[in-house]
Amino acid sequence: MLIRVEAVPGGFVTVTEDGEEASRLTQQGEAVIGILSEKDADSPQPAGCWSGVSYFITDMEALEDTFYLKEAYFRFHGLPLIIAREEGVCLREMTVADAAGIWKLHQDTQISRFLPIPATSVAELEEKIASYIQSIYAYYSCGIWVLEEEETGEIIGRVGIEPQEAVEEHSEDSSEKPDIEDHRAGFYLGYMLRQDWRGQHLMERMCCLVLADALDRLELEQVYCKIAPENTASLGLARKLGFVHVAGELYQVSLSK
Repeated sequence: MLIRVEAVPGGFVTVTEDGEEASRLTQQGEAVIGILSEKDADSPQPAGCWSGVSYFITDMEALEDTFYLKEAYFRFHGLPLIIAREEGVCLREMTVADAAGIWKLHQDTQISRFLPIPATSVAELEEKIASYIQSIYAYYSCGIWVLEEEETGEIIGRVGIEPQEAVEEHSEDSSEKPDIEDHRAGFYLGYMLRQDWRGQHLMERMCCLVLADALDRLELEQVYCKIAPENTASLGLARKLGFVHVAGELYQVSLSK
């Protein structure tokens, strides 16, 4: 079996159960999704030659997942996945080439003061983005995305959800121990927006889109966020989105259809 499916307008993914054919197609520059048996799907190394193929399904019904199709296409071609477009703004995955734009965004003191561990240079940010693409986007199919003004190409904000592990207990001789309730393992919402774009409810709409995706596609039941008490703007938005205070800087929203 070998079929071509349109993943994006004018962009196709080939679906096949033939590993050798799949490898040949990827060498020719075509994105491929492999069809595996249930047995092979559970194996860390699928049987046969699947060189260059990273996306697999076990039945054709899986092709109804349009996000998965787009993901396979964009990942193969090394392009950022486009999540949504609205009134001249594009919500998409970030790329290494976005480092300078994100760095500029972070220079806003109203943003930088709340960054947990800001990069110290564009070069460092490039390294972090490259690692993030491989460890978060590729593995979890979500992450913090960028908002790009399409007319200028400038990065005007960032929004998305990403996984975080719980804070580990400090050693016995530590003078401080973290409140584990302040940082639970799970998926956390993050957002920031350039000052001249605020007051238009743009970030509220983008956050609603992200949370809807978390429920519908990722099937998450709750999402967390951490907000400093002095970050009143972010607190106001979080409350609009339905987040409730848990402990310290930790807030949570329960998702349901």
